[in-house]
Amino acid sequence: MPSDTGALDPKPVLPIEDSDKHSEIPEPTGDDRLAPETAIGDEQRLSPWSPLFLVFGAIKSMLFPLLVALFTARGLGWQVWSMLFAIPVIGFSLLQYWVYRYRLTDDQLIVREGVLFRNVRNIPYRRIQNLNLVRNPFHRMLGVAKVQIESASGGKPEAVISVLTLARVRELADVVEGLGEPGAVSDEVVEKTEKTARPSLFSMSTGEVVKYGIISNRGLVPVGILFGLLAQTEIFDRLDGDWFQARAESLQLELDPAVFGWQELLIYGVGFFLLALIVLWLLSITLALLQYYGFTLRERKDKLSAEMGLLTRLSATIPKPRIQLLSLRQSPLHRVFRRATVTVETAGGVNEENQGISMKLLAPLLPVDARREFLSRVQPDVNWSPLLAESDKWQGIEPRGWKRLFKAQLLFLLIATAGLMYGFGLPALITLALLPLMILYCRKYVAVAGYLLNEEIVAFKSGVLFHHQSFVRLAKIQTIKVTQTPFDRRHGMARLSVDTAGAALNSHRIHVIYLDKDVALALQEELIRKVRGLRFEW
Repeated sequence: MPSDTGALDPKPVLPIEDSDKHSEIPEPTGDDRLAPETAIGDEQRLSPWSPLFLVFGAIKSMLFPLLVALFTARGLGWQVWSMLFAIPVIGFSLLQYWVYRYRLTDDQLIVREGVLFRNVRNIPYRRIQNLNLVRNPFHRMLGVAKVQIESASGGKPEAVISVLTLARVRELADVVEGLGEPGAVSDEVVEKTEKTARPSLFSMSTGEVVKYGIISNRGLVPVGILFGLLAQTEIFDRLDGDWFQARAESLQLELDPAVFGWQELLIYGVGFFLLALIVLWLLSITLALLQYYGFTLRERKDKLSAEMGLLTRLSATIPKPRIQLLSLRQSPLHRVFRRATVTVETAGGVNEENQGISMKLLAPLLPVDARREFLSRVQPDVNWSPLLAESDKWQGIEPRGWKRLFKAQLLFLLIATAGLMYGFGLPALITLALLPLMILYCRKYVAVAGYLLNEEIVAFKSGVLFHHQSFVRLAKIQTIKVTQTPFDRRHGMARLSVDTAGAALNSHRIHVIYLDKDVALALQEELIRKVRGLRFEW
């Protein structure tokens, strides 16, 4: 009897060729040009403006939370005395500037840092995956940038250089890319860089960014932060039951049923809802403009470089060979505007400590009609036409799976209804009116979900209101696994999962549920056969 589980876990093969990395770097002008006497291999220091940014960073990371605590405190106490600890922190930041050095050699970047504990990092150019830049308004005003150097190892960045002049950033980028040598940024190198750069692969106008703000609807984020801060103050303490009762009585007098009929009350309710929705949309649009204004994706050799941001400009790079999984996402509002969001997962890359620049959105808002052309530029070795069309190449999951999905949702609904009955009594039974909608949803989910496998790629799609499609090239597969839960075994079903080096637990992955057990095992064997003849690409 075939096993219920199986796995293929090929060993990763690290690439031996150099990886091209590139960020959209502003051209240095005037005094930003390097001195011609700079020798190859000399140690370089940070920009003279670095102490300002290091001190500001220390203040932002330490004093800002203390100021919030001081503002929201109910009395003066330890918050005031704890602010004195900012003095040694600022002094330590200044010492970091004096000891920080870096050197560009023929084949590697050497970084020396540390006050009490000295740290020397040797980073070969061919191992550098990304050169990302952060330029807030103060950076741009002073002609400097914060540089994040990222390798394929993941975790936190290999080095964060804060800050360098634009000329030094250009020198670093050209040396890493093999376009120049340590020293001056000559006009010849700049001209060569400009000639090899290609036009933008994708860009977003201001109107498209506004649409993305409406679609993403992230306005609740600042509202939640605001309520969290207010909860730490005495404001909510003063809003006791008597205050709410007084406001309710006042509102009842203003909306007297003798004066206002149910029609007027309905109009007021709808008006309040629309006003709240508009406010949330305005907040969401503001966040989208701050983050994605001027979003431009450029292609150069085998890498993609994105630049974005209204006040703080971010430049992030990902090599195309590092893309492990590519996803298309559509919400109901996406479909109204005929747009889709394209996300990627890469090997290594950004960390989970918020110390790096994340480039998960390859195209925040892409016209539906442009999907095939865009994806063909990103991964030209894949035939995208049958993948994006509703063709017979897509295979559905087990039709009887809707009953299992319905039973799980029914159990949750009954538990929720019982909890509501404890507080509201028999009127809580109105929640059972959702049963027909739940049946329709479960049938639709099973009808929409499906998978596709060809000689190039394995794909999975799912979703009723929110549609997701995920694609993985066969050469990127690390693990192929068939699993069975106790409920799967009872119904003769199984689920198949495909993992890559950049798999994220909270993302839409190749995870096909409600498959017949024999179909799942046969699909696993076919995937193993196809992958076995391919060279694994990290």
